[in-house]
Amino acid sequence: NSALGADGPHTTTADAFDTNSTWGTSAPVSVQVINAADTTPPSVSITAPFAGAAVSPKQSFTATASDASGIARVEFLVDGVLKSTDSAAPYAFSVVTKKWAPGAHTVSARAVDGVGLSATASITVTKAQSLKQSKQK
Repeated sequence: NSALGADGPHTTTADAFDTNSTWGTSAPVSVQVINAADTTPPSVSITAPFAGAAVSPKQSFTATASDASGIARVEFLVDGVLKSTDSAAPYAFSVVTKKWAPGAHTVSARAVDGVGLSATASITVTKAQSLKQSKQK
């Protein structure tokens, strides 16, 4: 029960007794006590490319995320479909855009914090029509 301890870092051990009254103590383990319920979703933003950018044939996307309870993962979605998950900063995702249809696409970064709360940031990027596609018309 962490409510008996003050917020912050603590070290704890476990004692065990057997039927012969022999006992031992475990190695110390460091824990972080946070008694207040985390109800604040993480903050997240897409840092590259900028909104409205034209994507390259192989495009990288980067995001930043932060939260008091830590970030469990950042999920990258393209047009609402999960494409990649990154669990360590710097959060990044690269994609080959060759099969994307020409036009606007929504790229989102969804950050999930240590207690399961999430927040999403989205940008719209554009894939230009290729020369091959424009010659076929």
